[in-house]
Amino acid sequence: MGNRVTRGCRFRRRIGHIAAASLAASVIGAPVAKAESCKQIAGISAAVDRFIDKVYALQLSGRGTLPVTDALFGFQHIDAKSLGELDQRQPIEVTRQDQEDGTFVNRGPAPMTLTGKFAQSETFFAIPAMIRGNYVSTPDSLTLTYDPAHAVKVGQSFLGMKFSHTINHTVITRHSLAYFFDENSSDEPDRCYVLVNSAEIAANDPPRDANPDIRDR
Repeated sequence: MGNRVTRGCRFRRRIGHIAAASLAASVIGAPVAKAESCKQIAGISAAVDRFIDKVYALQLSGRGTLPVTDALFGFQHIDAKSLGELDQRQPIEVTRQDQEDGTFVNRGPAPMTLTGKFAQSETFFAIPAMIRGNYVSTPDSLTLTYDPAHAVKVGQSFLGMKFSHTINHTVITRHSLAYFFDENSSDEPDRCYVLVNSAEIAANDPPRDANPDIRDR
């Protein structure tokens, strides 16, 4: 558990620098440096804040539950079949183990595939009948580390075939999301996002050519 806490703290410092760079770039109108490779995602900051706050409150109280949908921030356009299967799952159970650490578990009648959009991309989550793992909760962050036998897989479809990765752990802050896949227990995420508002994304978008007849080469 100590190693997981240390990794989470180191990554939170690194992701904070990325968030700061993104914000500074949007203010001065300069593009974010290529080395800061996190994508921007808008419209989910409030939901992320609520999730962090709820888990931290449960951590302080010792245990409790929260709806499965609270953990689906940023996931949109969920199909009707997936919504019906979500309704059959129990709430997420959160149990404190130490000052910042605890366990989480979620159970359903059967494995399911949740289909929708995340960060404007068609995405699916393969959810086992039981999800289980450990967490590290602070007032401003949450790290979720999955039990490999009970982990969620995330992926996309290409030419009718599904490609996915098992989520090793996720680092959630009020400014960023980071996903670590498969055997990745390093400080470098496989995928990360900086939380911004729509105006910040517009400020960093490259200007469109005024002449529609000119094509990019």
